[in-house]
This record gives sequence, structure tokens and C-alpha cells, in this order.
Amino acid sequence: MEELLRQAAFGNDPGAGRLLRAKAGSGPGRVRLLAGIVAGAEGRYATAATVFQQLMRGEDRMVAAHAAAAFAAHRRQLGGHGAALAFDGLAVTWATADLGKSGERDPDGLDAEGALVDGLLGLAADNLGVGRLGAARLLRAKAGRLLRADAPLRENPQVEAGPPLRAEDAPVSGPAEDERVETRRLLRAEGARGALAEAGAARPLQTEAAEGAPLSGLPEGGQLESARSPRVGAAEGAPAGEDGRTGADRLLRAKAGSAGWRGRVRAGWVAAEIELAAGNASAAVPSAEEAAEIAHERGAVRHGIKSDLVLAAALTGVGDSAGRERALDLVRNARMAAEKYEIRSLIWPAALIFADLVPANGQLYRSRADTVLHAVLLRADPGGRRLARESPWVPV
Repeated sequence: MEELLRQAAFGNDPGAGRLLRAKAGSGPGRVRLLAGIVAGAEGRYATAATVFQQLMRGEDRMVAAHAAAAFAAHRRQLGGHGAALAFDGLAVTWATADLGKSGERDPDGLDAEGALVDGLLGLAADNLGVGRLGAARLLRAKAGRLLRADAPLRENPQVEAGPPLRAEDAPVSGPAEDERVETRRLLRAEGARGALAEAGAARPLQTEAAEGAPLSGLPEGGQLESARSPRVGAAEGAPAGEDGRTGADRLLRAKAGSAGWRGRVRAGWVAAEIELAAGNASAAVPSAEEAAEIAHERGAVRHGIKSDLVLAAALTGVGDSAGRERALDLVRNARMAAEKYEIRSLIWPAALIFADLVPANGQLYRSRADTVLHAVLLRADPGGRRLARESPWVPV
């Protein structure tokens, strides 16, 4: 069962686990985690939320960390970047505590090292979505170092450290009250502030609500015409060396090693989206190209579709005719693949991007996006639906 669910979540057969999700409820934590990931890809957010919330209350901290990061990603997909911050913070907390406890590495990054990278990249995407471009760059760079990527801190702005994340503050972007209560309980139990600082991910971020435009509806990051002032600073007591890395960076990198192909793909998405938000479309293309190359070489259909959409957005932003033609082909093929495998979380963003690229048929593809998004929201939990309604970037 686990292998089929892996193929659905990360491999070349996204439909493989569709009939197994119900049977996975009584399985071990990793099987249930995969079932939740598959459910989310299909746009069944309520099912996924139930699974992830159960796993976050479980004893396996590595699985709990992945569940928190995946739940945060689903919140972003529904426009809730602010609400996702607390859960990505929990992912970093739990993953950091679990580093080095097992010598086994998972081929798809379903281990503590992978969860740490997922959490850091999630925090980068969350900050990008609420307008903190500088914070997003810092967090993406930190994840890149854990991935052994050449991701130096090209800029190290002297930015103000925001106030600590308090249990009473999170999540803030309108999830249901039971979700607020559960988040507060988890934050109190785990002390997310201290663990985030220990991870060198800067002080935990204040989770006030803010507007941030997702990249044409794409899950993960955000695209903003302008960014608000970042509110993240370097961790206290961690002086940086000549390479810009703190002692905490080096310690975590030594413990984490390489987080695998999936982390590198997601890092490419976030890096590209950061550059698009900064108005540097040309700088976004290489990261998007690399992400697409890794995903397709791996045979990861879902990640390949998302990578092609990010690359298409970057190419379109460059503005030349050759890039636009290539972007059109990428989005056309990505949309068809998402439809074929019923990956609803990517069908509606792909349809919206295609509508922008083919204005003559724009209404047709916007109608398709509306239809799919309506079906997705019917299958979302109340907190998710509320986030989507409140988001100016989800066309509900």
C-alpha cells in the first residue's frame, strides 16, 4: 500500500492511491501521511485536514512535522499564507528535535531532514505571500544551504526583528475556531519560538494578516508588485562567518545532510517565485528550469506539472515572444496532465494561467477554473473555505 501511495504522491501514477485512501486510515503514520498528501492533491482538503490533524497529535514527531508542513501548504493553496505560518513553524520545531535520531534516509524526503527543509521553504513561501520579501529570501537561502545548494546570502539586509510568535496570535487569517484552539494548544506544548531560533531560522515571525498575491493561484508562494518591510532578523547569539552562515546553520547542515530531490524541486519553485515577486523574471527562469528538470527526470508527475507552471510564469514575465510561445506549450501540457490525473489542486491554477495566455478563449478557461475550484471548496474543511473566501487571490 505504501509504495502505491508513494507513486500517487511523488511518482508517475498520481491515480494509483485513489482507491487506497480509505484503507490507509488504520495504517502506520507514514502511510496515513501519504494518503493525506494524495487527498490534498485531489483537492479533498477536508479529508487531508482530518488526517494531518490526527498525525500532528501523534507521538511520531517526524510524521507530525511532515503533516504540519503539508497542512500549511494546503492553507497556502487556499490563500491562507498567514494561517500557514504557525504550522510551518511547528514543522521546523518538530523536525529539528528529531534530526539525527535515525540513520535511514527516505528516497522522497519523508524524514526529519526533509521535514526541516519543507518547513523552512514553507516559511519562505508564507512570508512571500504576506509581503515580506526579505524574510522570504533569508529563509529560502537557509533551506538551500541544508540542501547543499549553492545558495549564498546575496543580500543581508539589516531588518527589524519582529515580535515573537505567540500562541494567542496564530493562525490569524480566519480559520475556524476549533483550528485556532488546536493551533494554540500545539504551540504552547512545543514552544515553537525557542525551536525556531535554535534552527537559525530567525526569530519566529509575527503572524499578522496581510495581503499577498499567490502566483496566479499557484500553490506555495506568492507574487507581489511590492513587498512590505520584512520583520525577521538573525537568530540571537549566532554570529555569521565570512560565508554568511551562522554556527547554527553549520550545525543544522551537518545534521541534516541532503534532503533529496523533492526539497530541491520545491526550493526551485520558491526561489523563482521570490524573483517574480521582486520583478526579476529573468532571474526566476534558471531556478524554475532546474526544478522542472529534476521533477521530470525523477518521473514525478505532480511535481513536474507544478514546475512547468512556475517555469511558464517566469518565461511569460520575461516578455519575449519565444518565451511566451514556450510558456503556452508548457501550460497547455500541464493543464492536460492535471486534467488527466484529476489533480484538482493544479487544474484550476493551470486554467487561469492559460486563460491569461490565450485571451481569445479566456472566458472558457476561467469558467473551467471556477467549476473546479467550486468542487474543491465543497471538499474543503470549514477553515479552508473561510480562508478562500477572505483571500483576494482565490477567485471564489
